[in-house]
Amino acid sequence: MLAKTLILMTCLVFATRSAALADIVVTSSLKAGSEPWVRASKLVDARDLTGARREIKNALGSDPDKPHLELVLADLCFQKGNAALGLSILEEVSAVEGERFDIRFAFCVLAMKQGRWFDCWTHIQLCEKAPMPESWSEKRHDQVRFELMGIKASCCEARKDWTQAVELFRELAESAKKRNDSTIRRNALFGSARALFHLQQLKQCRDMFGQLKEEDSTSNPAELAIAKLYDAEGKLDEAELWFRKALKSSPDETKLPFARWLIWNNRPESVATILQDFVPPVGQGEAKYIRVLALRMQGDLDAAQDALQELLKNQPGANAVSNQLALVLIERKSDTLRQRALQIAKTIAERDPQNPESWSTLGWIQLELGKIESAKINLAKAAAGGRLSRDAAFFQGELHRALGDKEKATSFYELAKNAKGPFFYFDRLPQ
Repeated sequence: MLAKTLILMTCLVFATRSAALADIVVTSSLKAGSEPWVRASKLVDARDLTGARREIKNALGSDPDKPHLELVLADLCFQKGNAALGLSILEEVSAVEGERFDIRFAFCVLAMKQGRWFDCWTHIQLCEKAPMPESWSEKRHDQVRFELMGIKASCCEARKDWTQAVELFRELAESAKKRNDSTIRRNALFGSARALFHLQQLKQCRDMFGQLKEEDSTSNPAELAIAKLYDAEGKLDEAELWFRKALKSSPDETKLPFARWLIWNNRPESVATILQDFVPPVGQGEAKYIRVLALRMQGDLDAAQDALQELLKNQPGANAVSNQLALVLIERKSDTLRQRALQIAKTIAERDPQNPESWSTLGWIQLELGKIESAKINLAKAAAGGRLSRDAAFFQGELHRALGDKEKATSFYELAKNAKGPFFYFDRLPQ
């Protein structure tokens, strides 16, 4: 049986870069980790493909809806990490039985999972022309057509064929409704709304998101959903416009994500007004934390310090809150508060050594206290953790400036200046 997870993946993930065919052909009798799977897996490791085929054949039994044996074997090879052998098996069976629907379908799904969308589209056309295996039941035929429809809709979206994507997602949504499959229907409605957005048919897009909200109360309100789509496109002015529309039509569901968006985009001025007297059913701690970030971003260190200390009374082990407090305290004139910042930063680094931000904060505070050698060690640990936040990039720039490496310092300053996300040191960047 083709697993239901396939169509969920096509509606949600679109461009998975995996070469595996997992969940495409594996039946309940040959799931990963099952006894037949383990036996066949060992035979594959030993390159005994004849024995593996025999094991798989016995496991599949006489079910008329069973998948092609070679597809199961190829799938097993992919799951074991041997993509070359799996692909070789697929190519060999395609040379003999390339007209079969299930063989073409396997290549279609493989292309989809690898993000080869033109190849996927070509295989879809071949699948639509291929006859279904005669042994399959009508129920099986119907299920496979349904899954192929989901792949086709996703392929249209990935190739930016928005007009066809709208129609295919609508068709998929109606088919899912007949099947009482609320998950696929929800994802298909969302896909159709996205395509309408890209066509700039905003009224229809809004209506589609409205329909989705009626059927699933956990979905975003229509205006909020459109704001997030504009944000994903990098169109911040349009995103803010729709956030404010959502704030009027659905304030309780919009305030927290809008405030979060404002902080991410370094626009703290409206945060206090938006979150004033707001008590969300969940995420109350986050709302308070966002208020603090806004205060700090606007330079109100007194209020930020008080609010952070109040938060820590209720969340004494919250590293993010402690981290912010340390960063605020190191900006104060009091030597006592600055030393307290160092102690907090050391505690966080000991408590959360896998988090690069822990070392970044510690290194920055040491640098501010003139402990350059210690700062160098800990900021190196932060940089070794991979991608740097804007603040962390600024800290690196300041370190290299202190070390006299102007070229490196400038590169980190540029990263801090041009990257995305919240940044608290605009006024300290070299002009």
